[in-house]
Amino acid sequence: MPPRCDAVLAFEDSSGVIQEAARAFLAQRPEAQIEFAAAPPGQCHLVFRGKNAHGSQPWEGRNAARDAARFLAGLGLCGPRADFVRAIATLAEDDFGGPLGIAATHEFIGPATQNLGILTVGQGAARAVFNTRPTQGQKPGELLEIIRRSAAEAAPRGLEIAVEMEARPCESLFVDPARHSGFIGALQSAYHAVTGREPKLSACTGTTFAKAFPRAVCFGPSDPADEPLLAHQADERVLVSSALRNVRIYGAALALLAAE
Repeated sequence: MPPRCDAVLAFEDSSGVIQEAARAFLAQRPEAQIEFAAAPPGQCHLVFRGKNAHGSQPWEGRNAARDAARFLAGLGLCGPRADFVRAIATLAEDDFGGPLGIAATHEFIGPATQNLGILTVGQGAARAVFNTRPTQGQKPGELLEIIRRSAAEAAPRGLEIAVEMEARPCESLFVDPARHSGFIGALQSAYHAVTGREPKLSACTGTTFAKAFPRAVCFGPSDPADEPLLAHQADERVLVSSALRNVRIYGAALALLAAE
């Protein structure tokens, strides 16, 4: 999730219209941050600041690109670039893909999510990259067609928005404990033996391991019982003691599985 977004307008705010609009915007969204940076004559430079968060948990952060799109959409600017920004502001409005048409949830995995990761608007072209994460049962190919229709509906007459997949899509991964009781049971036993805590099954965000290894399951590296989860956030880190604890869990799990 972008913690900063810069917007440079090709006119000066000599009458204070932009500053007044910024004050009104911040009154409605006090969590947002807007700064006015130094700019050459004939330009107005705004800096929107947010808060880092993992792409699968956008509600934990503050999306600076979405704030920029929302603000610019409300200025009443004209032209295809302004129309594009207004369409993107509409499509990015919530964290769960409602305006994109992909909102759905699963009782264990949780909801589908989206966040506006990149927004670039220049003289010759405009581009927005959405980080979409489907939930269980959603097919990436079907979602692509749904998003295309949603983008076409959000675009005003005369503006065409092309929608393409930028990376290889992955479906949500769910390892059913009922079907893999021996494997999951060994992991739970290892966790309990090392930590002394009762193991609880929960959905894990992100797809890093799932993209690399079929049916992958792993611990950590952070346990919210011991430390805050700071993945993709400011001051991202993990305790050395947590990493060593995980090595012990892995060793115990491998021993249990090898004994079967």
